[in-house]
Amino acid sequence: MEMIEDNGGWRRLQFYPQASLLSWAWRSPMNFVLIVNIRVTPENVEAFLQKLADNAREARKEPGCRQFEVLVDPKDRTKIVLFEVYEDERAFESHQQTPHFRKYLAEAVPLLASRERQVMTRAF
Repeated sequence: MEMIEDNGGWRRLQFYPQASLLSWAWRSPMNFVLIVNIRVTPENVEAFLQKLADNAREARKEPGCRQFEVLVDPKDRTKIVLFEVYEDERAFESHQQTPHFRKYLAEAVPLLASRERQVMTRAF
């Protein structure tokens, strides 16, 4: 796992090479996209990021997961955004049934101050 700073000032955790990431993520015309805005309690940031890293690493191995990005505000590490792309809603539902996701929910979500989810689909 390594931190990479993007041009916009956001930092993200990278777990794999970025080559052809977008072409892979957007192959399907009707992707299921989940954007999650997270606030972590300050004392739990590092513990939360480790649990999130474990979940992200395993999610990327799922056949229906096209992209799973973790973005961290460089000025306030308690602000985290997840950008997840799945082949379709069924792939996302399958992700929610995995042992690693259930473990993440049980162990990581209690460390949060807030979590807001937004579901989107590809427009064109």
